[in-house]
Amino acid sequence: MNLTHTALRRPVTTIMIFVSLFFIGGIAANMLPLEFLPDVDFPGLFIQIPYPNSTPKEVEELITRPVEEVLGTMSDIKEINSDSDENGVSIQIMFDWGEDISIRAVEAREKIESIWHQLPPDVERYFIFKQSASDIPMINLRISSSHDLSDSYDLLDRKLKRPLERIPGVSRVELYGVEKREIQVELKADRLLAHRVDLGGLQQALSNINLAVTAGKITDGQRRYYVRPMVDFHSLQEIKNLIINEKGLRLKDIAEVHLKSPDLDYGRHLDRNYAVGLAVYKEAGANTVDVARRVLETIHQIEANRELEGVRLFFFDNAAESITSSLQELLKSGLWGALFAIMVLYFFLRRLSTTLIVALAIPFSLISTMAFMFFMKMSLNILTMMGLMLSVGMLVDNAVVITESIFRHQQLGEDSTNATITGVKEVGLAVAAATSTTAIVFLPFIMEPKGEIAIYMKHVSLTIVIALACSLLIALTLIPLLTSHVSFKKKTVKEDHVGKTFRLYKKMLKWILDHPGLATLIILFILLSSLIPIMNTKIDMFPENDDRRLYLLYNINGNYRLAKVEEAVDTIEEYLYANKERFEIESVYSYYTPNFASSWIILKDDKKAKKSEFDIRKEIEEGLPQIAIGQPTFERESRTQTTTSLTVNLWGESSEVLSDLSKEVAWRLSQIKGLRYVHSSLEGGDDEIHVLVDRYRARLHNFTAEDVAQVVAAALRGQNVHRLKTETGEIDIKLSFRDIDRESLEQIKHITLYDNRGQPVELATLANFQWGKGPRRIHRENRKTTVAVTVDLEGITVREAQKKITEQLAHFKFPTGYTWGFGRRVEQEEETEKVMMTNMLLS
Repeated sequence: MNLTHTALRRPVTTIMIFVSLFFIGGIAANMLPLEFLPDVDFPGLFIQIPYPNSTPKEVEELITRPVEEVLGTMSDIKEINSDSDENGVSIQIMFDWGEDISIRAVEAREKIESIWHQLPPDVERYFIFKQSASDIPMINLRISSSHDLSDSYDLLDRKLKRPLERIPGVSRVELYGVEKREIQVELKADRLLAHRVDLGGLQQALSNINLAVTAGKITDGQRRYYVRPMVDFHSLQEIKNLIINEKGLRLKDIAEVHLKSPDLDYGRHLDRNYAVGLAVYKEAGANTVDVARRVLETIHQIEANRELEGVRLFFFDNAAESITSSLQELLKSGLWGALFAIMVLYFFLRRLSTTLIVALAIPFSLISTMAFMFFMKMSLNILTMMGLMLSVGMLVDNAVVITESIFRHQQLGEDSTNATITGVKEVGLAVAAATSTTAIVFLPFIMEPKGEIAIYMKHVSLTIVIALACSLLIALTLIPLLTSHVSFKKKTVKEDHVGKTFRLYKKMLKWILDHPGLATLIILFILLSSLIPIMNTKIDMFPENDDRRLYLLYNINGNYRLAKVEEAVDTIEEYLYANKERFEIESVYSYYTPNFASSWIILKDDKKAKKSEFDIRKEIEEGLPQIAIGQPTFERESRTQTTTSLTVNLWGESSEVLSDLSKEVAWRLSQIKGLRYVHSSLEGGDDEIHVLVDRYRARLHNFTAEDVAQVVAAALRGQNVHRLKTETGEIDIKLSFRDIDRESLEQIKHITLYDNRGQPVELATLANFQWGKGPRRIHRENRKTTVAVTVDLEGITVREAQKKITEQLAHFKFPTGYTWGFGRRVEQEEETEKVMMTNMLLS
């Protein structure tokens, strides 16, 4: 082999090359970014269009459907899903792996801009995000205090958020549970009527605040100047004194104008105190552990600030801790594996010098691999670390074969150099071929990965292939060079345990060759018997984590005042903390809205735990208090109890038809043994007052239905009419009625509009009113409305449940245009399983 000849002729050069690689790899190992998962750009776009204080049905009709239709004209879309709720719509578009998402984002923006005029005029903006691993928060904090933090945005922004944003490697910091102050113009209904103020005209007047346009240029001597008329306000008092009609009526005469924090429609508790959430995101490519360390140092400095005295910071999620602990566990496993490999080598080689030479292949290969990883812009994460650990056992294979061949020729009396060259020549080609066949197995994952699992497998495979290539290079150069300088004793007559094992192997081989038929039957029996455990092995491509946390869902049965929901949360939290030691509770974090509430129960870690999650859950359920507005249940049982969930999706156009179908399907599924906690995503719903505008009556007063709807929306839910620019940023100006003027249906009926003759017209004259139920959220998949019926499985597998559900629904006739299928998770598992099997067959 030419490489071996060169290594033997140039020993110093060879040693220096590998020493250099070792030092470069050591430096690279310290410079490799540490991440939990590789920074993968997913083939999808996430589009968010805020439309606060609306209803899911209104958002779906006015925004979701038009945007979906225009986005659906983009080519090569794999799927498009949307979720419409009272605060706007979120749309997710998925493409095939390998698509240039940056170009797709530009195309999506152009599509939305082309129909922007068709959307409601008070839709202000939209956001398009590309999905990647860096979009996951690096650190999630919960901030609680003995005093109320709901009006502390400026304090937290100045003392906490901004210092964290200045840290190198931090891309953005977001605060939740506390909002920036806004200018609230709260109209007095009686004053509007008394002064005959048109609400539409008032909206336009406020929209012209801070108007700045370019009027052209003027020439003064030899100089030219731009002319910009400025309509600017610099204080709250100037806004109050805004003249809104020709009679000199001022805004303060018909409204209360305040600068204050907006009323929140959600809340958070941490250990029974009001909590604020804070999420820290890192820049793409930044070292997660280093950035997190700098964030923690800054937080410790912030905690010493007197202005934040009494404020408690709780780390809800810290990716750096997960990365460090996971990498340490993998490193520990790798070191134990390397130690066992060396022990096995010594058991067979029976020489310390030979064992150490062969063992050199492990550190040299791993460190050299890290050098290549650095220059290939890879990171040290769970997957690449796993690849390194999996390759430990394979790294010594080449060195063992080469060393044994050289050792055998030295035993025959050849000198060291000839024995080395001859030994390598005999097995070198076989070693290279064996390494290539091992590496080729991972080629499909490296060359053209498809699917999320395959993309991640690429990082494992690439690491293993690089390590194998390094081990082959070491086996053909460094190992022969070192072995040639070690003298071996001639073979003695005494037979050791290795010789006995070899003699036993020869007898077995001779028996197999003498009895080919019986040997074939035994081999077939072993292969067939292995099919039984394979068929009974549970396949789960996306397993859930068992992280000592319980998730309690309150299942709120309607839409209530936030204070009412908070009372229910307080009741449950009081019960949990009364039994804190018994339930081994470390902390409780709750989140609630007018129609939703949940609690994360964080248990003591495994070192301090005396009970399993399943036992604690059962104990909590036994004494769990009942609440009038919901039915608290745990989302699903612990993974260790082999209980999982399964979703059946119903697709169609009408939400009303799907609601009826979901009730029938849920009842049928509840009759199947092994299925429990059957519930539909449309259960509950919110009470609504439907304002049905009579287009004929509206036209008699020169109104359109859209005019009436916009006035009602502005009066009740409020409308952002403009933003006031200040030295510290922009402040939203929100126009709405006072709370006391929008508390009853009668007040809504008396909302007054003015026609083109200046005559007042009450809303009751133009519309009819009906009570009804509306969905809390409308989910659509591939431009079809979707309702999910979720079940928990007990005592049966997912595949058994799928079979029983299919048999049950086969006898149910769905209306034309309405279909059903299993949830996306099942489809992803089947798709990933097919991709993995295809890649394995190609290998």
